[in-house]
Amino acid sequence: MSSNPSYRQGRGDAPPPVMSLSWAHEAASTLVRVCGEIDMSNAHHLADLVVGLGREETPRVVLDLTGVRFVDLHGVRALVEIDRLLGRAGGGLTLHRPPRCLTRLLRHTGAYHLMLDLAGDGRTGTLDLTADGRADTLDLTGDGRARTI
Repeated sequence: MSSNPSYRQGRGDAPPPVMSLSWAHEAASTLVRVCGEIDMSNAHHLADLVVGLGREETPRVVLDLTGVRFVDLHGVRALVEIDRLLGRAGGGLTLHRPPRCLTRLLRHTGAYHLMLDLAGDGRTGTLDLTADGRADTLDLTGDGRARTI
């Protein structure tokens, strides 16, 4: 967990939240925005929220991870579990602009399939690999089509 150097503890001051979540139901999916850190202290809250939202409306959930600055293995485990449970309900999980720390963990743990958007018939995905934060298209086949590895 990283520290926030701008936070100075004083009487009545509350520490900044480790993770914040917001969500909106859209046409064919639910968008969940995650900011902060996904770690052992809160990964289960993310999983509970996302799976619950998937039960309410559509089991298709997009996690906007633009504001995430840290993810540990507990976070990866939660994402894999979310994807599994939503898949059972006929939906799935899409990761939007995952941070570099997460893409590395997904690669090293074999959970790289979470980087792919398997909605619809086009197997495409995006991942944030560039230093300036631009999202690049993931092409795993060399012919313009992405596939699960």
